[in-house]
Amino acid sequence: DWTNAGTFTAGTGKVTFNGCGNGKIDGTASTTFNDLTIDKSASPTDIVTLEQSVAVNSTARINDGILRFENTSARSLTLNNDLVITANGTLDIDATGAAVHTLSVAGDIVNDGTLDLNAATSQTNTTFTGSANSTVSGTGGTTDFNEITANKSAQSDIITISSTNFT
Repeated sequence: DWTNAGTFTAGTGKVTFNGCGNGKIDGTASTTFNDLTIDKSASPTDIVTLEQSVAVNSTARINDGILRFENTSARSLTLNNDLVITANGTLDIDATGAAVHTLSVAGDIVNDGTLDLNAATSQTNTTFTGSANSTVSGTGGTTDFNEITANKSAQSDIITISSTNFT
């Protein structure tokens, strides 16, 4: 578990959630990580739940395991660079609640696993930001968005979607 009850300075390091068992990112304050990795290779069905808003300055990587938005309160995941989801990785939402979350991406999304941001009563809206083109790519079995918004710094910036299973 990661609990931020004050101030955390990201620096240049990496925070990795690994090992067996579910975990969570929570606390009374949001957290900014430099580099965040979910690597539950010992138990790839284990879940790390976002119970507080998170920002990542460098790449967010989900190698093995599930990074999940919680079901009761709206949370934001702000990525100032890329999101990479490998074959055994998942980014999704808890489908038992009614919260509307926010995913903000300044870089690219590469999904070779599962990206499922739209459930029956809970959704995550995605906004692409930044001053460069963005791409959604990968061969993952599910690439499911609720709502996509382009909030780029120039009209000429493009969002290219070339994902194999885009819905």
